[in-house]
Amino acid sequence: MGLGMVPGVSAGTMAVIVGIYDEMIDALSSLRKNFKQSFITLLPIILGLVISSVVILIGVHLGYSYAEFVISCVFAGFVLGTTPLIAKEVQFKDKKAKKILGICIGFIIAAGIGVLSVLSKLYWNIDFAQAFIDGRWWTYLACVLAGFIAMAACIIPGISGAMILFIFGLYNPCVAIFIGEQSILHNHDRLWSGLGLTACLAIGAILGLIVAAKGMKRALQKRRDMTFSVVFGFVLGSIVSIFCNQSLLDENNVWAYNRTPLWGYIVGPILFAALAIGFYLLVRKHGNKEAE
Repeated sequence: MGLGMVPGVSAGTMAVIVGIYDEMIDALSSLRKNFKQSFITLLPIILGLVISSVVILIGVHLGYSYAEFVISCVFAGFVLGTTPLIAKEVQFKDKKAKKILGICIGFIIAAGIGVLSVLSKLYWNIDFAQAFIDGRWWTYLACVLAGFIAMAACIIPGISGAMILFIFGLYNPCVAIFIGEQSILHNHDRLWSGLGLTACLAIGAILGLIVAAKGMKRALQKRRDMTFSVVFGFVLGSIVSIFCNQSLLDENNVWAYNRTPLWGYIVGPILFAALAIGFYLLVRKHGNKEAE
């Protein structure tokens, strides 16, 4: 499930593929009523998540700092490859108009988030990366919200918590707290602010787990197809935001596309297609096993 740290890869999807999704949801939703058994169930998942997340975050950070467009294509390929998992949940036998509307709403929200993050930097001079380094007061609130949304998204198969952070423009600033030249390990001046931001992320994540586990279970029980209609539209819209968000602008507001060499425009689309097809086949193979 640590692959959920890669924007476009859903930790929920990985949980479904390895067959622990229902068990994880039940453990989370009954954490207060049956703490001991839930804790035993969740402990190996949490340990694996933490260890693999560290390794993956280091790799993503290094790759993104070297080839932003190529890595964005990788993210988008993973997103497109997981859409069949969600699409099959959207049944168009009835209420077609409402489901199409749900898809449109999800698409507009996800695409709009990325576009707004760009506009906020170009026209309102809101630089999330620098604000996190400076430790401005609103970044702590942003971390609580980011942790909540990212962890809540992990509960939903097909939605990546890291992808949510990425389209908001908060992925790189959050990763930079722990990894990179401006991390708390290298820049000791931001040690306390970095630890504070980390604590806020953790608080948001815990709240996201508790609230989303119960809310998602209720939504899937009562309005499963409508819920997945909105989720499907959101995932499609996130592909737009992956290529249009604040993370792709540097400190001088120059797009990453202007800095991408020719080989990047060749390798990027190839990786996009390969990962989309590969992840689609993986998801379909899992679906066929379940059907058997």
